[in-house]
Amino acid sequence: MARKRFYLPKPKKCGTTGKTMFALKKDASFAMMRVWSHDPSVDILDMHTYQCPHCNSFHFGHKSYYEMSKVNDTVSIGAE
Repeated sequence: MARKRFYLPKPKKCGTTGKTMFALKKDASFAMMRVWSHDPSVDILDMHTYQCPHCNSFHFGHKSYYEMSKVNDTVSIGAE
């Protein structure tokens, strides 16, 4: 008898940022640590979890990129 295969559902992505959506902050934190455990060269001190203002789900990413995106939303770069 053939074994029935089990597939995990494809994770949902944020329509605005393209990042993986997590319903709970602890799930995003767990995923962040899993990424770091596979690639210890990632600067874990620059990573954080946050609630997305677009989809209200949780994502993880670099603090520096997140801070830059907040500045870019409010200040027009290159405008005179």
